[in-house]
Amino acid sequence: MKFSAADTGDANPVSGLANIEYRTVTNGVAGEWTKLAVDGTTANATAQISAEGNHVIEYRAVDKAGNTSAVKTIAFSIIHPVEAETNVVATVPTILGLTLAPTTSLGAFTPGTTKDYTATTTARVTATTGDAALSLADRATSNQGRMVNGSTALPRPLEIGITGGPFTPIGAASVLLKSWTAPMSIEPVPLTIKQSIVDTDPLRAGTYGKTLTFTLSTTTP
Repeated sequence: MKFSAADTGDANPVSGLANIEYRTVTNGVAGEWTKLAVDGTTANATAQISAEGNHVIEYRAVDKAGNTSAVKTIAFSIIHPVEAETNVVATVPTILGLTLAPTTSLGAFTPGTTKDYTATTTARVTATTGDAALSLADRATSNQGRMVNGSTALPRPLEIGITGGPFTPIGAASVLLKSWTAPMSIEPVPLTIKQSIVDTDPLRAGTYGKTLTFTLSTTTP
């Protein structure tokens, strides 16, 4: 609490303040007067009241001539905080999410020219499990990994790799592209697909294509 007092009597000269006094009446029981020494014609003093309960503070000022002001009061209560605990919870469903562009184009093959044709795509992976693995395989029953145009298949298989990394031929066997040991949400996995053409490869007019199956799996139940 902060107390303020002023010695504004008509006497000349004014004697000045000597003390600010207060006592606490807690739950109807009055305590002893406590003196807070002050000096000057105006002064401030502070006191700490920390006991729990209903308080009435009586306070007064005394000047150096022994004059005492009328007692004033202020009432308040100090109540101990009440504590309670609650748990905040939320649930996350088990999700394995995988999205890719439906088509990835290698452009146009040029007959009689040796060239590597590449195209990029991005797999976006979401897994709320403790681990996950992204893999790729060709599930066709024939010409696994090779682009086909009708009954004609290219001599060399498609290859795939994480963009900027080494390439692995695609076939019936599963190719592991990337694995995780922690959950992730919509994590992009940049992929590059490559088809090598040699100048002597016979190319049939029309569209070559191959359906590839990407699989996102987990071993965590």
